Amino acid sequence: MVVLHDFSEVLGGASHLVQVLIGQLRARGIPVTFIAGDTGTHFTREDVAFVPLGGKDLLARSRPGALALGLHNPVTLRSVREWIAMYDTPGTIYHLHGWSKVLSPSVFAALKPVARRLVLHAHDYFNACPNGGFFDYREERDCELKPLSRVCLVRRCDKNSQAQKLWRVGREALRRHWLDGVSNAARMLLIHPGQARLFQQGDGPKTGFMPFAIR
Repeated sequence: MVVLHDFSEVLGGASHLVQVLIGQLRARGIPVTFIAGDTGTHFTREDVAFVPLGGKDLLARSRPGALALGLHNPVTLRSVREWIAMYDTPGTIYHLHGWSKVLSPSVFAALKPVARRLVLHAHDYFNACPNGGFFDYREERDCELKPLSRVCLVRRCDKNSQAQKLWRVGREALRRHWLDGVSNAARMLLIHPGQARLFQQGDGPKTGFMPFAIR
């Protein structure tokens, strides 16, 4: 199993679940490679093949750097492609968690050859909705629009600015391009079954959703 996530340390709920998942996989004797977008300074597990990519959160970068690397991270693309070329097998499963803060849509370009063995984890809605929430932050209400539709493009829903909304639209368009669709992967793991309706609202698959539980 190859687990991919922006961060190697626990910085929030998603990162916590990543660490719990890795622990549960190893407890079952399943080999794990963990590819993380950051430097991995605080990752200490010795029973995991760890691949830190040396990046940092977009919020810690200059505005020009964040704008560019948030759309395309060449280190992510090169490193993940190289790992796949060297170590991939027909039975290798890839489990992608968070990508929006370090890895960028470039991770989908790298994973495209193994998309049918790719599992997406729905910690948020960035695998369908540009602002990641299916929520209009200006109006403070749920959004029922189809992501990237004409009405979506002009809706001022981003919590910060319309400029950031348009940047996020570009990022989502890149993600879909590299994945050949909204969520063209083997499976999507949901934190809650109610998420399925929103991903389907965003042209996600009608099937292939699975509830995620740690046991």
